[in-house]
Amino acid sequence: MGINRVVQFQFKPDTGSDAIEKVSAKIQEMREKCLHPESKQPYIQSIQGGADSAPEGLQQGITHAFVIQFDSPEDRDYYALKDPVHLTVVAELGPLVEKFQIIDLPRND
Repeated sequence: MGINRVVQFQFKPDTGSDAIEKVSAKIQEMREKCLHPESKQPYIQSIQGGADSAPEGLQQGITHAFVIQFDSPEDRDYYALKDPVHLTVVAELGPLVEKFQIIDLPRND
């Protein structure tokens, strides 16, 4: 069963747009840079997202979101807990982010 991981961010007020663009690009690059520990091939199926554009005004401070697709819970678990590329991006995000939310949903494809 595939997994859709939805990650939402609220950047700190003093985080500049250049820093946000840089880290957003690094998130997108993980699609190619995160490699499966056995096959050494990319294992993230897709990454989509960026700056919010919803008109309702219900974001509660969230400004950016990304949906990351995995083929299996095992791939998601490796990504979340062990993938060195992902963990490096998380470390870079830490000082820039006021809050974040992560939810995982089953894929319906």
